[in-house]
Amino acid sequence: MNTGPVARDFLIKKPDRKVKLFVDARWLTQPGQGVYTYLCEVYRRLSRDHGDAFEICYGCVGDAVPDFLSGSDRVLTYASDALAWRYLMLGRAINRAGVDVAHFQYYLPRGLRASVKGIVTIHDVIFMKEKDLFPLTYTIPRYFLFRDAATRARRVITISEQSRDDLVKYFKLSDMKIELIHLGMDTALTEATPAPVRDFSQGSYLLAVGRHEPRKNYARLVEAYVRSGIHERMGIQLVIAGWYSRQFDNELPSAPGVALLPDCTNAQLAWLYRHARGFVFASIAEGYGLPVAEALSFGIPVAVSSTYPVPSLLAHAMFVFDPYSVPEMARAIDALGSAASTGAPAATQAMWNWDDCATAHRNTFIDLAERVNRAAHSRHGEDARPVAAGRR
Repeated sequence: MNTGPVARDFLIKKPDRKVKLFVDARWLTQPGQGVYTYLCEVYRRLSRDHGDAFEICYGCVGDAVPDFLSGSDRVLTYASDALAWRYLMLGRAINRAGVDVAHFQYYLPRGLRASVKGIVTIHDVIFMKEKDLFPLTYTIPRYFLFRDAATRARRVITISEQSRDDLVKYFKLSDMKIELIHLGMDTALTEATPAPVRDFSQGSYLLAVGRHEPRKNYARLVEAYVRSGIHERMGIQLVIAGWYSRQFDNELPSAPGVALLPDCTNAQLAWLYRHARGFVFASIAEGYGLPVAEALSFGIPVAVSSTYPVPSLLAHAMFVFDPYSVPEMARAIDALGSAASTGAPAATQAMWNWDDCATAHRNTFIDLAERVNRAAHSRHGEDARPVAAGRR
């Protein structure tokens, strides 16, 4: 039985020449989301450790330029952040940049030349699985945009077995087109210098992390917190740290003892993880759920929804509950209030780390660029270059 991501030894592929890679870095303007973490962790390493393989061009909005650019990296500043411009006009700018591979999240611009190999990362399609949690104004445009990208892309990257299976089911993709690359279990937050968050003290609160939207299940979480009575009995607060999605503002929960922190910096989040009495993750559906990995890396007691999609991390949770059962969740919260923290990271060393993740991306980009180049050589009557041992 496959229990989730396991560590692996990567053959680091060496390209015949440097691959000219374009990456849509507009997500770097939206900290607090999993895609932001993903981009930073992967491309920080590609820029730092894989300069032998790539010339990278970052597509950026305004002054939001990555802080990890190397001397050889370039920046393409978008004329507009509007989706219509990015979808219909950005392809022309990418063509002029002369890149081999273009990497996007969720969507893929129209108008890319055939010589530009488009790759799209689709982290999840939960809006298709849990339609009752999303309005049609959210679901319909994403369905057509994501399906269009997945259909036209040369390769689709996703982050968990569950997300891969959903892409096959809802978008009718061949699993041969999908590259499964797990996210890293290690986190830069453990190395960050913590910045204290006022009004909280060590061990005085339970922590929940994730942006505010219905699938995060915060309404039931707050109801369960109130039912547990740990605020009245023990003075333990519930801190929910996460970016507000304007589309779901009217669903933000409130109750005595509940604190909403929408604008945490990484330094503040590191402090919150380090000093929390426990961590609770009530989400109904996830593509991956990085906050669970982050909490485990800090060694705090974790209570997690039974629908969490990464079994190898679920196994490290101290308490597991049905996300639809308020009484069951209340019992887990009450147990967290009395649980003892070891302060030691969970034994996740056997899982993938971000270096693995970056290397897997390197290999995917090189593999796609060289496959297409060999096909082009063959069409022109040249001998195709043999595939090196170990390459797919």
